[in-house]
Amino acid sequence: MKSGRKFFTLVEILAAVAIVGILTALGFGTYSFAMNSARESSSKALIQQIGTALEAAQVKEGYFPSTVPTSSSTGTSQFVNIEVTFNTDGTVDAISINSNDLQPDFQKEFVRVVDWESFSKFVKNGEVQDAWGGTVYYCYPGKINTTSYDLISPGADMKFGDGQAATPPDSLSQYRDTTTGEPNCDDITNF
Repeated sequence: MKSGRKFFTLVEILAAVAIVGILTALGFGTYSFAMNSARESSSKALIQQIGTALEAAQVKEGYFPSTVPTSSSTGTSQFVNIEVTFNTDGTVDAISINSNDLQPDFQKEFVRVVDWESFSKFVKNGEVQDAWGGTVYYCYPGKINTTSYDLISPGADMKFGDGQAATPPDSLSQYRDTTTGEPNCDDITNF
């Protein structure tokens, strides 16, 4: 008579389930990290692409679009979203900052520099958004880059600065640790 088992024991089944569970958890963790890193990289590329287009248009036209409200008595700039509308054929109809369309020559230069195939993926509901769906904000004159402009998106946590603010902070101290100078948030910025 042959003595062999035909069934797994309960301990063997539980061990196999535990191993599969551990491997699955490791796989999901790695996948989540990779996806977050990819979103961060694409959001940084978006901010850089907008900055390059703004600077190219500024060199040609001699100005950056202002975000100082015309009705403001204080005369200070504010963070505003960048809006893009497309024609039915997929070409850009208008780019607006602070609800004002860019001047035609500035807009033409901006459009010439931007890679619209990749950029258009970040335009949702007429608004430029980062890879997590957070609004990309622009400010000129900058609150951080006082001689230039600021571009910022809230990053993965969808909050600005140290994770408490719903709007972009006004000073660099809200972005960096005061003792080490290291960034203390996941915001994607040009500063």
